[in-house]
Amino acid sequence: MSIVKRELNIGLPKPLRVLHISDIHLTYADSRDCEKKRNMAKGRTEAFGKYGDIPALFDKYMSYGRENCDLIVCTGDIMDFVSAANLDELRRVCAEDNFIFAVGNHEFAQYIGDPKEDFYYKMQSYTDVQSCVPTNIDFASTVVGGVNFVTLDNVYYDFTEKQLELLKAECKKEYPIILCMHTPIYEEKLFDKVTGGGKWVSFLCGCPTERIGYYPKDRFEQQKADDMTMKVAEFITTQPQIKAILSGHCHRFEECTFPSGLVQYVTDGTYHDSAIELLIK
Repeated sequence: MSIVKRELNIGLPKPLRVLHISDIHLTYADSRDCEKKRNMAKGRTEAFGKYGDIPALFDKYMSYGRENCDLIVCTGDIMDFVSAANLDELRRVCAEDNFIFAVGNHEFAQYIGDPKEDFYYKMQSYTDVQSCVPTNIDFASTVVGGVNFVTLDNVYYDFTEKQLELLKAECKKEYPIILCMHTPIYEEKLFDKVTGGGKWVSFLCGCPTERIGYYPKDRFEQQKADDMTMKVAEFITTQPQIKAILSGHCHRFEECTFPSGLVQYVTDGTYHDSAIELLIK
């Protein structure tokens, strides 16, 4: 197992150990799905097979978290695409004790490579996904060990006004907040690192428009931040009540610190046999 261990000191009376996983990409499909989806599932299973047995890797990390940690946080993409069998697995995992889930973009993917994923695309499977998750997938908070774990949906590189209102309300409570979401927030050094100094797309949320002008047109339109997204990103990264961000999506381990001192942990994909173990003290 490749577990990156980190410590976060926020003054807890009793330490809290958290396993942070993300991007599992299960590729199940069965007779309840159409032939096209079953064929896609076969191809995706073969593609991910070069990394190992993905369900077995997932089970291994879940077992480790149950045995060694107080909480497991998954920041999205348990499923690689929407299928009846993948939804069954999502439902099963989210029903476990001491498990918190922030939805990922693949939770809404009908077919890999669909040309445009937006609000209307998400609505095709939104109800099915929500039915598998016991908390609201747009925004939810769960207090564990004196820490408020806030999950929110930013899978299409945006935040909403409603999420800002709810987050402000959570910040008025007495608990320190760990923010859990699929897509990492832009930070200058992180952007430079994941883009190779401006060679590639970053897949970060809240990027300044002037920094992504070189993106291909489709990626620019996909990831261009609106005014509300930039407003929420600024609030998150300057709010002292928020102590850390847990995210995934980039399929690589990264860590960055904002000028406010807020730390963002981006975990590598579990399909890469990787996770973060965070000791909060």
